[in-house]
Amino acid sequence: MAIQVADEINKVGGHLGVLVSAIYGGTKMDSQMTDLAWSSIIVGTPGRLRDHLTRGNLYLEKCHTVVLDEADEMLDMGFKDDLEFILGGLPKPRLTLLFSATFPKQIEMIARKYMVNAEKIAVSSGLVTPTDITHRFLNIQSAGNSSALVDFIRSEKPALGLVFCDRKSETTSVARKLKSAGIRAGFLNGDMDQSQRIVTLDQFRKGAIDILVATDVAARGLDISGISHVINISVPHDTESYVHRSGRTGRAGNKGICVTMVAPEDYRYFAKIKHDLGVEICHEEGEKKEITPEQAKANEALKLSRRRPGFRTRRPNAAPSIAKK
Repeated sequence: MAIQVADEINKVGGHLGVLVSAIYGGTKMDSQMTDLAWSSIIVGTPGRLRDHLTRGNLYLEKCHTVVLDEADEMLDMGFKDDLEFILGGLPKPRLTLLFSATFPKQIEMIARKYMVNAEKIAVSSGLVTPTDITHRFLNIQSAGNSSALVDFIRSEKPALGLVFCDRKSETTSVARKLKSAGIRAGFLNGDMDQSQRIVTLDQFRKGAIDILVATDVAARGLDISGISHVINISVPHDTESYVHRSGRTGRAGNKGICVTMVAPEDYRYFAKIKHDLGVEICHEEGEKKEITPEQAKANEALKLSRRRPGFRTRRPNAAPSIAKK
């Protein structure tokens, strides 16, 4: 996510001379020290930023703006101490922006401690899905039925598909099953180091693999254009997860399809999702079906149009740095 956010900032501010670095774990500190020396905006994960601060590679004396994005998720992942360490070293006055889907007590405590006269802006919490997404479900005999998944992918022929699993171990076994069926597949989970993740995502963007099998955590914040299908190999156990998963397709005005494989033991979860969203979810039999020539042509066009988003950085001429000289 740090890479993707830095990429978007670079697109907006690169031509203005705004220079950005993505700082995260799983990569060498030395190369990041070089980036810190010339960056005016740093997008980073709490743990790695704290590492650089404690080693004297970064100082915050000139930092006048700090953004905490997905604060509740960072706390859930155990970054509370790292966040407090970073926030405690920031100068005053400053502008602090905090974004959070939920506001548990821990978030409120951090806001009271590190923000002065904060203005709270609440957005409607109603869960909605984009109208460009078609929702479908297939009845299957048991959850995680990889054979049914293979049949569906063979018949549907997704241009670019993202398959969600509940467990890390499941991502590897499902990807292996797809590969053995002749489907170009890869997997993404929390056990992979950062270099492996980058390689896999790069292959997905470039079309070297057509199906990416991932967990919710591994795919958080994933923004890749051209994903035609999101496939839940089992029913998410809450509506919010379903919305976040389905939102990986149907982006930027493109059409998308979200397919959920529903086993008998998951009916109650699926019924709640349908009730909460209030959208039509079309039923299909869990069996092979022929794809129309029009669908095949559209999917092939999507495959040919894939391009990897560029992430470029340039040395500064006169951009202010917040790194230690």
